[in-house]
Amino acid sequence: MGRALLQLAESQARSQGYACIQLYTHLCMTENQALYRRIGYVEYQRSEQDGYARIFYRKPLS
Repeated sequence: MGRALLQLAESQARSQGYACIQLYTHLCMTENQALYRRIGYVEYQRSEQDGYARIFYRKPLS
């Protein structure tokens, strides 16, 4: 289900002219991290935000 939702979000962003898509997940969500890397997302930042340890990812939509 997660992969299908990400594909929909990527398709919508692409159709609206966006060059990339970005998302984040909690540091402990290792399954999410593996999925994101598997489908082409690249980690670009780690930081704490609102008290949560987050990892930020982006994927080009070319």
